[in-house]
Amino acid sequence: MAAYDLRKAGYQVTILEALPTLGGMMAVGIPEFRLPRVVLDKEMDIIKKLGVEIKLNTRVGRDVKLADLQKQYNAVFLAVGAHKAGSMGIENEKTPGVIDGTEFLQKVNTGEKVPVTDEVVVVGGGNVAIDCARTCLRLGFKDVSIVYRRSRAEMPAIADEIAEAEREGVKLHLLAGPKKVVVTQGRVAGLECVKNKLGEPDASGRRRPVPVPGSEFVVEAGLVISAIGERPDLDFMTGEMGKAVVDGLVKADPVTLETSLKGVFAGGDAVSGPATVIQAMAQGRKAAVSIDRYLKGEPLDTGREGEAVFETRLIIDTWGVSRESRAGMPALDVAERRGNFKEVELGLGREEAVREAKRCLSCDCKICINLLGCPALIVEGGQAAVDTAGCPGCGVCAQVCPFEAIVPVKEKAGA
Repeated sequence: MAAYDLRKAGYQVTILEALPTLGGMMAVGIPEFRLPRVVLDKEMDIIKKLGVEIKLNTRVGRDVKLADLQKQYNAVFLAVGAHKAGSMGIENEKTPGVIDGTEFLQKVNTGEKVPVTDEVVVVGGGNVAIDCARTCLRLGFKDVSIVYRRSRAEMPAIADEIAEAEREGVKLHLLAGPKKVVVTQGRVAGLECVKNKLGEPDASGRRRPVPVPGSEFVVEAGLVISAIGERPDLDFMTGEMGKAVVDGLVKADPVTLETSLKGVFAGGDAVSGPATVIQAMAQGRKAAVSIDRYLKGEPLDTGREGEAVFETRLIIDTWGVSRESRAGMPALDVAERRGNFKEVELGLGREEAVREAKRCLSCDCKICINLLGCPALIVEGGQAAVDTAGCPGCGVCAQVCPFEAIVPVKEKAGA
């Protein structure tokens, strides 16, 4: 997004891509059944047609130094992502047949052949773990399991993706942590796990998994995929440049994305840690604004309030709008998903899309929900309202509703 916006603003832009294909994690980290390549390629073609110079297989720190880029270009934007694997910290995890989740997805997405075994076990509960498991089913693995150390409620993966994985046949071993990779005759034979119980919350705010002594069990597998988290590979930032790295992330101003290095900006997973594609794209646009101002000699931080998360006081009249559930997304039949990478979500038809656009968005205002205990507060026709006959007259509900959607029933009826 930074290259796109800057090129549209008239700048000469060069993208240095370490991978052999453009698109970063969208191209090599997200399976095609979730993000079809034809869609991504179409977007990348727009970048090329705009005249952005693209240099593939060019890794900063290996093929070119960051210091040289600072001399060669007027501004540099670091969007290196988070491709470096975390360690499970267990016995035998370096044995052939144990692979990192991002590496596994990259091999599949770039067309590299991956040996298929009868059983595979994936360690982790995030989106990468779910993507790996669902990919394995499509490659022909017969028995696919996920081992996650907390309960389902704590799994950071998208809930719908977890549900789809189960529908496709993925088995979940919850409240279980990896203890040792089982090796037989030099080959992976399974994963020894230990059952957990949830203890007190840890630094993440989630309840800490506590191993239960004597509860070990083995999940048989010929392949173990570790998907326990990724972090940025910032080894190229050495010497003075290393001062811009704090706790394994690039430190950048949250508003301008400017680093402590002259003319160097940074965003995406390299700054925030693993997040979403949308968040990374948003930071790309933010960086483009900052770089444009930087090159023009303008202040970088003025008038940027609208770029942050903010609450709106927009008043929406929902009177007469009936309450309806969100439209279900049509999906490819489970029986048609094995052995191919066809897109699973088929999209809404015209009628469904129109009906979805007309329904109440169900803002789920927490204030309104907390006030539902009031005998006079009712929800009718998609709108919260007050029955004046039983209203105690305090007026608190109308005062605290951020959308000013609560009105007396009799008043609304013209009584």
